[in-house]
Amino acid sequence: MSHPSWLPRKQKWPVYFVVALAVVVLAGAALRLLLGGGEQERQQSLDERLRSVCEHDPAPAEVRTLVGAVVGRYQDGKGCVWREGATSAQVVARRVSMSLDQWARSLGRVDLTVRSPEDVEIKVVRSSAHCTAAFDTTAGGIIEVEAPTELDAGCQKTAAAAGPIADAVC
Repeated sequence: MSHPSWLPRKQKWPVYFVVALAVVVLAGAALRLLLGGGEQERQQSLDERLRSVCEHDPAPAEVRTLVGAVVGRYQDGKGCVWREGATSAQVVARRVSMSLDQWARSLGRVDLTVRSPEDVEIKVVRSSAHCTAAFDTTAGGIIEVEAPTELDAGCQKTAAAAGPIADAVC
């Protein structure tokens, strides 16, 4: 067997090792690209469902009890905002890239846990400024629904508003 001219004569195995390692890395990158496409499609589908709930006229009854009869406005990258006029009184629904358990651990507590009509678990945390409800999505990640505490001191209305959003998105 003749020796290729481009290989050094005394050090054959390091070059073969580097070539084999490069092939493995390229194969892994190609596989990640092929399998990662499904994740992007799921996230896009989730965004479309959230947009649909957001722009539906009328808004869900539970959202209307917080901010009145308004139609939501979807903003790419920011989620959905239901707001009446230029006030700070608004309900926001946005996608967050973490699990519901991670979300609850990061906040340190859960003040209320409820279920939507279609049995989606919703966890609620109250801070001094906001009530925030969150639920897992089928596409990975969570949706947060947030309202100021001036609209919902006990966070019951925010939990209720998250219900129809959860049912429509999941």
